[in-house]
Amino acid sequence: MRGVTLICILLALPVLAVLGHDVYYAINKSEIGLDNTFQQAQDRFSALGWLWVKYAPQFYDLVRTSVDQDIWIKYVTPVLRQKAILVTAVPALTVYALLGVLKFFGLYPFAGNGIINIARRKKSSYAVDPLSPKGKAMKYRRK
Repeated sequence: MRGVTLICILLALPVLAVLGHDVYYAINKSEIGLDNTFQQAQDRFSALGWLWVKYAPQFYDLVRTSVDQDIWIKYVTPVLRQKAILVTAVPALTVYALLGVLKFFGLYPFAGNGIINIARRKKSSYAVDPLSPKGKAMKYRRK
């Protein structure tokens, strides 16, 4: 269970960092009014590529030069154009949903603790005669 908790925390950290950055940037770098529409609020979320170029330009240049141009245009550019909150939240929400389903059905790592237990339970070997052919219960005889 500690591993599941660690994974959940590690997946939540980038989401919280991006969300915190966007809120900080929106509050301190722009004027927020009550008349803003939903589209204006949506435009305030930063793109992943912008964050990368803004805060790690040397690393961006290094990766840009080391990756083939065709691969960069086909695979990397569409990801960098997405909002950073989406890029970080989708993997986290996917893992949370998968863990929720596993918890609901009582499968690994939540074996036996689910709402609906699909996993087969072992029969208890307590008080079963190991020498009997069908595993019948032991008969105790007092002297």
